[in-house]
Amino acid sequence: MSELPSYIPPIAPKAAVLDLSGRLDSSALARIEASASRLNYKAKIVLVPNDYKPTPAADLHDLARSIADAWSVQGNRFLIVIDLPHKQIRTIGGEGLKAKGITTEFVQNTVLPNNFYPSMRKGDLPGAIENLMQAVQTKVAQSTRTSATTSSAPTHAAPQINGLGLWPTVLIFGSILLALVLLMVKFYKDKTKRLRQSLNDRLGDLYQRADQLGQASEYMDPTKNKELALKITAFFEKIAALNKAEDEVEELTKGNNFSGANRGLVNCLKLADQLILEMDDLLPAVNAITGGVDNTGEAERLILKKKEAAEHTFKMQEKPLRQPQMVSRYYRPSWSNEPQYAPPVYNNGSSLMDVMFLLNQMNMNNRVNQMDWQMNHPLYQNQSYDNPGISDAGGSWGSSSSSSNDAGWGDSGGSFDSGSSSDSDSGGGSDAGGSW
Repeated sequence: MSELPSYIPPIAPKAAVLDLSGRLDSSALARIEASASRLNYKAKIVLVPNDYKPTPAADLHDLARSIADAWSVQGNRFLIVIDLPHKQIRTIGGEGLKAKGITTEFVQNTVLPNNFYPSMRKGDLPGAIENLMQAVQTKVAQSTRTSATTSSAPTHAAPQINGLGLWPTVLIFGSILLALVLLMVKFYKDKTKRLRQSLNDRLGDLYQRADQLGQASEYMDPTKNKELALKITAFFEKIAALNKAEDEVEELTKGNNFSGANRGLVNCLKLADQLILEMDDLLPAVNAITGGVDNTGEAERLILKKKEAAEHTFKMQEKPLRQPQMVSRYYRPSWSNEPQYAPPVYNNGSSLMDVMFLLNQMNMNNRVNQMDWQMNHPLYQNQSYDNPGISDAGGSWGSSSSSSNDAGWGDSGGSFDSGSSSDSDSGGGSDAGGSW
């Protein structure tokens, strides 16, 4: 473990954020401090200086472990160390948080990809920090509620029904069974409503941006940008599969198959999130070529293009179309219907099966990319802990844990004694990280 650098105080500051980069203004700092004060655990966020230069002998992983050792990260404490110039992060959770589900795998595979990286890619540093802290807070709260329910369950045997006769006993158990069935149906029905609302919220933004992408792509020359054109047509085929999957979910809901509808909605939500990430790359790339669509000066031109696209589509079909361009919530560029740009169509069977196929394909590509990155990254090849109670998922984001007192973290009473820490691996917390 490397020695604590001079710019890191040996005792944890009382504030939740130590911004050595100067990237957060006063309002952002106040916002993060307010969020940290409402947590059920103690969080510290360190933003390293802009001139921080990691080396193979002393990288961000070692710096985070040194800070954890000096500031005594254990129990319900959570340390976040962010290196903005190199786009890296390391997180350290105490053994108390690990017992509540804040494990290396949970942070590495769920919290960072879903709650931190997307905001960082958009340049929203305060939002990324708040989302990360809130995701940990939600998991801790769920674990607490589960523990409370388990501890409050009665340990004595349930009283037996004696002397009631056959039919009264059947009536009682039948009533209980019916009540359980009705409760289960209500649970799934309410869950369907919540998932549907979440999907509608995502699709509102997705369709709006897809319309912008389609309009802007109409003015792009696909012959000069064929690779981008293929990505755009593939994107619109995926969103078309998502549209049809919505209809199938609606049919399942009408048939009171709430369990199947919920599974379909979850997959639709996952695909919508993936398409939003793709949009973050496609729309800026197209706008850089076309300049985007000026809604105040291109209205007449766009109407003409839409009319030409509809006529072209009718000519390519033996039978009339249902005018998808006119009823769709987004505009698709006319050239994307040409055979040389059209990708495989995801509508040969059940649309929900198409959605699952797309998700499996995306997940496989992500795993291959991550495996290739990990196998060639020196940090992945050199991360381990002596303490079997701490797990290390690898990657360029990392953390560790150690032991010490409570002051400096907002606890009442006591003082922070950085000298009381022993080996930084003495804790039993989680260690996770990654790179955006």
